[in-house]
Amino acid sequence: MRWEVIPQVFYDLIARVIPGTVILVVGCAVFAGPGGMVRSISALPKGEGIGLISVFLWLCLSYVVGYLLCKLWDILCKLWHILDEIWQPLAKIFKRMFFPPTNDGDKEPQEKHQDDVNQSLKREKMPKWIKEHSKVAELLGEPEIALKLNNKEVPDTHVLHDHLRIYAPGEAFRLLKLVAEKRLFQALSMGLGILLVINLYRWVQTSANFLSERALLSYAIIVAILCCRRGMARSREYYDISTRRTWLFYNYPLGAAKEVK
Repeated sequence: MRWEVIPQVFYDLIARVIPGTVILVVGCAVFAGPGGMVRSISALPKGEGIGLISVFLWLCLSYVVGYLLCKLWDILCKLWHILDEIWQPLAKIFKRMFFPPTNDGDKEPQEKHQDDVNQSLKREKMPKWIKEHSKVAELLGEPEIALKLNNKEVPDTHVLHDHLRIYAPGEAFRLLKLVAEKRLFQALSMGLGILLVINLYRWVQTSANFLSERALLSYAIIVAILCCRRGMARSREYYDISTRRTWLFYNYPLGAAKEVK
């Protein structure tokens, strides 16, 4: 048996099957209404078990829904980046047209040069994870690594992860769980956002009462989306930092602390 397949199975379970299942359940509550969903469940014949075929079909459907939500999230992110690239030059043009610079003209040449130096130092600031490695090396009595990278020269996180996947598969599989958690929150945010719009539309069509069951369902979905957004940000941060730290410690290993004579 190939044991490296197990992390991939857990990735599919966390990143696709679980969010797909949650979206299917919440979708039933949105389309049938919370009360209608409860009545439908209560009307099911009791004493009959769930067959393996039904479970298999449910898992397959959950997987497909989770996969499609992740892809839809990726498409929206790409569109957002394209719009941002288009907007940035336009924003600079409008800023120059309606808000012409006045303060820079009042500054002395020496002050302008100092501002340029400060901005350059800010852009070339060494990443925190490299500084932390240097601190650990100092505590252990190891020489500081000759790795001087600024924030623009740091490779992408997925590149470092692919490097670990080849030379340190055990560490790469551990980091794969963080990727799965990030994709979990992305799929849930995408699916819950779509269901929130549908539920609000059906809520306006019915009673538009702020204390109705659909209104309460909307409140619950909004809270869930906010929690997913928070979890997604933390998972992305943990993944980026953990991947870079692991790559650094693996390629620049540190020994045990040396005895002080």
